[in-house]
Amino acid sequence: MKNLFKLSVAALCALFVFSACEPEDVPGDEPNTDDPSIEVPTPGPDNPTDDPTDDPTDDPTDNPGDDPTDDPANPDALSVDYFQGFYYGDYYEMENGNAGISFVSGAVEYDEWGDIAGGTGSVVYFDLQIPLAEDPDHVVVPAGTYTMDAAGEYALGTWSAEDSYFTNVVDGDVLHEFSTFTSGTVTVSEVDGGYKYVVEFMIGEEEYVYEYVGPALLINSSEEGEFSNLSSDMDVNDLTKASMFCVGDIMGDELTESWVISLGDDQYDLLTDWGLGNSMLIYINLEPGMDGVPAGTYDRFLDVMEIDEMEPNTLLGGISMYGMYLGCFYTNPSLTYEAALKSGSVTVGIDGDIYSISGTLYDGHGNAVSFEYEGEVERMTYEEYAVKSSSGVKGGVKNPKQFKK
Repeated sequence: MKNLFKLSVAALCALFVFSACEPEDVPGDEPNTDDPSIEVPTPGPDNPTDDPTDDPTDDPTDNPGDDPTDDPANPDALSVDYFQGFYYGDYYEMENGNAGISFVSGAVEYDEWGDIAGGTGSVVYFDLQIPLAEDPDHVVVPAGTYTMDAAGEYALGTWSAEDSYFTNVVDGDVLHEFSTFTSGTVTVSEVDGGYKYVVEFMIGEEEYVYEYVGPALLINSSEEGEFSNLSSDMDVNDLTKASMFCVGDIMGDELTESWVISLGDDQYDLLTDWGLGNSMLIYINLEPGMDGVPAGTYDRFLDVMEIDEMEPNTLLGGISMYGMYLGCFYTNPSLTYEAALKSGSVTVGIDGDIYSISGTLYDGHGNAVSFEYEGEVERMTYEEYAVKSSSGVKGGVKNPKQFKK
């Protein structure tokens, strides 16, 4: 990471969040004034979380399983729309691993500062102490019951009361904002379709139960590994929308300007660059002054941690810090997949207003992510100093270590 300091402050804002963009004003078109806040869709027949290209016999995490709200054994359990977890390594220097896990329901809206701005939804975040992992890229929380640590000892098999929280909003009325727990347990078990979590806790005299069944891979946010939890190749063939925007001279050397192509499926929101399904981020470095990514094949990758200066017509390899992104990435939150992409090639074709964008990119473990898209590409204007944090976009949990209050 010796060269990370070379990135300007503006570049960090531009790159270590997804993006803060608005559609370019095109003569004759009305500008898009929609609220960019994400309304988290509930999995169901009209909004499936399964990737139809996956074979569920290959990996049990490919089949998220049944809706946990249908479990007759826990009729009072509150629904969970999706799970998100991060592995932070030996964060507290206790020779244990540290995992931050979140259960998100509904949609909590945030402003650019990460403060609650409205919505209806909840976020339950637990700071767990698990065994230190030899492979930080492929971690799950081990089965068992984790008890509350009120003393700040960070012992194995506990969760820290000080570093965990509950947020609950109903019709814009904030009932709890980063509230701390009085007591509680987190119980994890392996089941068909992934993992089952039952979390029971109290806030004062109020008792809550949340239950989740589905994939529960953790995202590597330590300082080691390849920042990909994939274990096999992926074929992403359901991309239906695309955008393109320039984030400027991220290296400050006046040699290039970096352009981002964002691709997503039907669940994707181009304004916030996030959705529960498949998505790709592609960073291409071009000569200064270009008005978009030209047609061609791009197959040279740069590692921003190692280079001294940028070069035109190159791709930027993915890196991640505490769940924030720079460079090429593949994500699928519903399957808890995330992969920094570091080699391969991307081909861009242009026929009038129609783009064809395809390629095969590889993570640091050699897993291939193949993708293709054909259609229009919405041109966006990047707002350099109006960055909406990815934490706010994703329900306040994308980077809990940074945004903890």
